Amino acid sequence: MPAMDDQVVPYLFEHASIRVQVVRLTRAWQMLHRSHDLSTGATHMLGRCAAATALLATTIKFEGRINVQLQSDGPLRLLLCQCTHELGLRGMARVADAADLSEAAGRDSLQGLAGKGHIAITIENTREDKRYQGITPIMNDSLASSFEYYFDQSEQLPTRLWLAADAQTASGLMIQRMPGGDTREEDWERAQRLAETITADELLGLDAQEVVRRLYHEEDLRRLDGRPVRFYCRCARHSVSAVLQGLGEAEVQDILAEQGRVKVNCDFCGEEYLYDHVDAAALFADGTPQQGPDRVQ
Repeated sequence: MPAMDDQVVPYLFEHASIRVQVVRLTRAWQMLHRSHDLSTGATHMLGRCAAATALLATTIKFEGRINVQLQSDGPLRLLLCQCTHELGLRGMARVADAADLSEAAGRDSLQGLAGKGHIAITIENTREDKRYQGITPIMNDSLASSFEYYFDQSEQLPTRLWLAADAQTASGLMIQRMPGGDTREEDWERAQRLAETITADELLGLDAQEVVRRLYHEEDLRRLDGRPVRFYCRCARHSVSAVLQGLGEAEVQDILAEQGRVKVNCDFCGEEYLYDHVDAAALFADGTPQQGPDRVQ
């Protein structure tokens, strides 16, 4: 695995307040989508969303997480990615039904998969129990354009974004004009023009250093320390137990009577949690959820 895989690598222009960040996810991305039975187009869209979410998560300055949720009236009804301030990433996608999945099989564009809809970006400060949300419409048949619109409207931070994904790799390039400083308009325009020459194949095939060298070899940039991204799912048996307790003993017993066991699958990682009659009895005996580890891989 190349040294710069599964990292967000930041760069700063030495003579302008412009930040460049590159993410290239391989193992983390493969772990994220391995349990999802999606069309090629939907898988690619989930990968682009995962790369963008990892980039956005680097802006979190407190203990918390960012949630990116796309909802639409198209075959791809739901796209959800979540990344913590420590860059623990997970994601999932949902289609309306099998017919919609078949209908979407040949599509790789956002409009083709999602139709009309919106993207909600929610930042959670878990320590202070606060939430901040911005909502943007699906823009210009592109996840990247939608995120750019979000930064322009919600953050007032000029931002450009390029995303690419296949089954093996999910990558992204983000450039931002940072507040303050003495950045000239021509410097920002030049940074954008150069970035616009990047291709999807280059994003998928080159590591961060090669991407930046390819685009900005004539510019003076300083590389900062990269931050590792890992697949991380917060599902755990005690959380599932708490949900079952919320359903109530009568409903859980009805499921047991009909199916012989209760089966719950995590939508993010596919982990399967099974409860038999003995487990259910223990679940409601003292009201204490069973403990279990989070999923970190």
